[in-house]
Amino acid sequence: NAATPIQPIAGQWSLVWGPVSYTVPGSYYQDNMMYVVKLNGSGSPAQYAVAVRGTNGKVLLDWLMDDFDILKMMPWPPGASGSSVVGNISESTSIALTTLLAMEDHTSGLTLFQFLANEMSNLSVSQASVCFTGHSLGATLSSVLALYARDNQSTWDPETKAIVTAINFAGPSAGDSDFAAYFDQQFA
Repeated sequence: NAATPIQPIAGQWSLVWGPVSYTVPGSYYQDNMMYVVKLNGSGSPAQYAVAVRGTNGKVLLDWLMDDFDILKMMPWPPGASGSSVVGNISESTSIALTTLLAMEDHTSGLTLFQFLANEMSNLSVSQASVCFTGHSLGATLSSVLALYARDNQSTWDPETKAIVTAINFAGPSAGDSDFAAYFDQQFA
């Protein structure tokens, strides 16, 4: 449960969006899940962490659709073609990214980037740090979300207040060597 306090950080971070999850129609268990926490206080920069859950081991479809569907590749950025393609990501990563981008917080009704847009436009400080993080499949998906955030920052953060970072643990590669080189270039 994302809202359960964990020592020694209890009270330092507040849940500000989510948790939101996606369940494949007909399944009993959730697949993808993510949430956003914000560091309490009024310091600069404002600090946000976007956490993405890894594979739900109880969900066979999560394994099949998010972990093992890696042979077919899809262009990066999503929807690109021709010379605008800078690499390819696995079909499973592309599907999961589409799912994550569409998920809405039940309280606010906002998607992740609608929420971040509101936060950036209402900041009382001049800078923010937005860190995308996860483990295993969550690391793969959060790194792709971070790159998506960086590539599309002008749509949710037109004044470029946010510094977008990714801190991930034990994640498989999301794409081919061209995608990896592009990711490394964007996060050098």
